[in-house]
Amino acid sequence: MFNIIDFVSIVEFLLGDRYRIDTIGGRENLARDSLNVEVKTLHIEKSLSFIRQCRFADMHIFPYSRRPGTPAAEMPGQLPNAVKEARSHRAIAVAQDMSRCYHQELLGTTQAVLVEGMEGEHSVGHAMNYVKIYIPGAYPRNEIQTVAVKSLYGDGVTGEVIQ
Repeated sequence: MFNIIDFVSIVEFLLGDRYRIDTIGGRENLARDSLNVEVKTLHIEKSLSFIRQCRFADMHIFPYSRRPGTPAAEMPGQLPNAVKEARSHRAIAVAQDMSRCYHQELLGTTQAVLVEGMEGEHSVGHAMNYVKIYIPGAYPRNEIQTVAVKSLYGDGVTGEVIQ
């Protein structure tokens, strides 16, 4: 498990010129569910500042809830549910803004998209950076299409297949 100092050091290293994971418009896609960061223990303003600094492409945010038998369940200073919910909503708003910014940086790029199905009049799939891409029209499922990203759309972006 990483602590905050370790995690920030890793993020700073990845955002530096020494190493890249998935660079789009100068931003690295650091959305990973394998990092367990102790952000919940920080004061909310520091937490929000921290996640802004990391510039995540995507985040999963939820309020902490006690689980019997865990050390955290017995910790003093537990917050009321209303406070946890309010903080969660603030963090979700920051995460949505960062995700929108990341999606904007995709505009004008070309992405390989694995078509996974249809939603209405759009074929839908994900690019290698996990961004959901909507393509007008029907394209074969489980095939990769090369897509020119054109605009923001719902929880992802839209684009046109490049022939």
